[in-house]
Amino acid sequence: MSDLNWGETLWDQWERVQEHTENGLEFTKKCSEFVRDRIKMEQEYAKNLRRLKKQYRLKNAEEDAASFTTVKTYNVFLDQLDLIARDHEILAEGLQEKVADKLRVIHKETTNNRKNLCNSATQLQHEYKEWQTVLDRHQQKYEKAAKEAEFASQAFAKVNEDMNATKAQVEKSRNQMNHRQDLMEKAKGDYIIAVETTNNNQHDYYHQRWPGLLNQMQRCEETRIEDVKGVLQDNCRLHTSVLPHITSCVQVMSDTADGISPAEDSDLLMEERNNQPYPPDHQFIEYGMKPPPSALLSHGSTRKTKRDRKKTKIFGRQLEVAPSR
Repeated sequence: MSDLNWGETLWDQWERVQEHTENGLEFTKKCSEFVRDRIKMEQEYAKNLRRLKKQYRLKNAEEDAASFTTVKTYNVFLDQLDLIARDHEILAEGLQEKVADKLRVIHKETTNNRKNLCNSATQLQHEYKEWQTVLDRHQQKYEKAAKEAEFASQAFAKVNEDMNATKAQVEKSRNQMNHRQDLMEKAKGDYIIAVETTNNNQHDYYHQRWPGLLNQMQRCEETRIEDVKGVLQDNCRLHTSVLPHITSCVQVMSDTADGISPAEDSDLLMEERNNQPYPPDHQFIEYGMKPPPSALLSHGSTRKTKRDRKKTKIFGRQLEVAPSR
């Protein structure tokens, strides 16, 4: 870090300092608005994930297939979406508390501090101008008195050399000259004091008060930057805190997907159906003759699915279902 400071290097760049610190406030405000919109997106994303789960969950007609490995995996995916949605809600809550609210406080405090420093700078600049005004006024008063004293001295010399001038006229001219000389000396003394006072004030201004104010502005700006840095680091930590659980949810999905077994699903389908004999061969039936009973049975089916068997259970007993006609 450099040992230089704003008071030493930017003492004549006040407008640039004002612009820089104003841009810093605008940047902080933009960060705050960014996090605000990010929170809305996280909340909306969590809501959309839950809506997606609700929209694509299996309907009653599809629940019969819940035992198949693909369907089991699908249901696990939907359940994990709900958990991931909660993670995004937790992230949004953390961003609100540890990032958005802090950024608003930083912006407000920095704005107030900067405003107070700018007001102090305006007051200090006003005082500086007042010193210069007082000095100019004493200089002008001295120059006027010196000119009048010079004119009075010339007038006395002229009267004193005039042979026709009376003694009273000469004495009057001498008194006016002396009076103007006294006024000039007084104005000169006031001017000398004003010069010394202004120089002292100016030295204090450029070497103490003005650099001190600029250094305060520098500390205010660097404090804002440090605070924003901390908030952005909190933002990263919040993301890091939820990532392991989201990764865990994805890992559960992956592990479940690894368990999908085409052979197991095929076996499950075969277990759900009763084995039935193949239909008998067709027989030639003479016109006008009744078909034998075996021919009638061959046109119907007594094959029942697991779902059909479940529907025939009444009070824990399995009832036989007559063949369809």
